Amino acid sequence: NLNSPEQTVLSGTREGIAAAAEKCEQAGARKAIVLNVAGAFHSRLMRPAAEKLVQVLETIDFKTPRIPVVANATARAHGAPDDIRATMIDQVTQSVDWLGSIYAFAAMGISAYTEAGPGRVLSGLIKRIDPTAELANVQDVESLDITVEKLNTGS
Repeated sequence: NLNSPEQTVLSGTREGIAAAAEKCEQAGARKAIVLNVAGAFHSRLMRPAAEKLVQVLETIDFKTPRIPVVANATARAHGAPDDIRATMIDQVTQSVDWLGSIYAFAAMGISAYTEAGPGRVLSGLIKRIDPTAELANVQDVESLDITVEKLNTGS
């Protein structure tokens, strides 16, 4: 996954990732950390999950969105229902181009982002990509109220 200009995340087997981390360090990488994750997300090893997702998505009637939706597997806006379905399936087995996605948003004139969920990982990545970005974070009712107030007042 291309997370920022300075951060790339690899996905694969535990053995493959350990070997890659070692090679990255030998090549002079500042840091190579093996993350403790539940699966090899965004890699071909997720193909069985993608195949199950195909079956589920075939039962859903997608509509064309009213606003652009940027798929972070492609870093491009998509919108036709069949494109949405295909991109959601690709998302399971393809790399995330977060860097390209933020560049795509910037090209659309977007400069403010709200991260929903615990932590501020995505906000931190956005700030590395676009230091001028305005960021909000929603983790609970209090932070939701603060974000809504910011949106309502434009500050």
